[in-house]
Amino acid sequence: MKCYLVPCVAGFIAFNENLDIVDYELFPRRSIISKLLEFEKGLTAEEEKIIKRLLKDYGKISIESVHRWKYGKFKGVILESPNIGGEYLRENLREILKEIGFIKDGEFQEIIYEIHMGMTIKRLEESFREQDKLIIQAVSTLDDLDESIGKFVERIREWYSIYFPELESVKDHEHYVKLITEHPRREDIIKLKKLPRESMGAELEEEDIEIIREFARAIRSLQLLRKSIEGYIESKMGYLAPNLRDVAGTTLGAKLIAHAGSMKKLALLPSSTIQVMGAEKALFRHLRRGSKPPKHGLIYQHPLVRGSNWRVRGKIARVLASKISLAVRKDVFTGEYDPNIKEDLYKRVSIIREKPKKKGKKRR
Repeated sequence: MKCYLVPCVAGFIAFNENLDIVDYELFPRRSIISKLLEFEKGLTAEEEKIIKRLLKDYGKISIESVHRWKYGKFKGVILESPNIGGEYLRENLREILKEIGFIKDGEFQEIIYEIHMGMTIKRLEESFREQDKLIIQAVSTLDDLDESIGKFVERIREWYSIYFPELESVKDHEHYVKLITEHPRREDIIKLKKLPRESMGAELEEEDIEIIREFARAIRSLQLLRKSIEGYIESKMGYLAPNLRDVAGTTLGAKLIAHAGSMKKLALLPSSTIQVMGAEKALFRHLRRGSKPPKHGLIYQHPLVRGSNWRVRGKIARVLASKISLAVRKDVFTGEYDPNIKEDLYKRVSIIREKPKKKGKKRR
């Protein structure tokens, strides 16, 4: 016999081979966030308790994890990530949490949001000595949010289009989600947006419309959270790295810090490394196979590089990397804001763009 042990926001839930719940160990309600953070770093008391019980009853446990070092002392633990228990839990999380008494009707979105918000804040507030670590964590959180929001928006567009396919004309994702949150019935949106009165979509029950609206509310809360974290990064960058923010912009500057590991590490890198930072795979291919070397990495996201003709992108990327290197060194070693760095950058880019093209030799 074999069972599946799966971690979740509530604690640990075990399923048998028929995917029936056979055991569970919940975190104390008041310390869920701290327990989840503890779980990321090692074995919690709750996990150890339920593993011992399950090994006694079943002999073999499939645990959804890649952290082999956590379970070395347990014989009979099989690591499978993902396993069928984990997939089943994710697909039916709301119903399972209600079944074990962790939530009541209507609490799911609120509790999940509070936990995720608390986890985000705790990660940012953990005892880091260097302030730039906060920026690194915020950028990572932003990347995770972008990935999740992108998947959820795609899902709700497919789901709601069954009911109201004409709303696909709204291309802005935030506006799309906001419309469903505030006006879930298509008749209201038709009046508001002056869309065709007859919809080709299917008729849905009130229960169907309400669950879509609840999903839209959850996505909307994540979108607002993303804006909040973006504002936080803007504030932190203005305080810690004003020159880098001025030259590279808030988002790109923060990503460069995160990629390097710290502001000090970024300041010690040569500009040639900064230029291709984020394009390591292409660089290794160049070194191993002799393919063309990359001209830019993360700094391609800068409008000066992205918005330039491909013929001069390499030169502009080189100038930008040089100025980024100078800006971050100013921030780290002097702390003085110097607006001349950005001014000189734009002057040099303007010269590169205006330089006449070299005419190639005519073929005879």
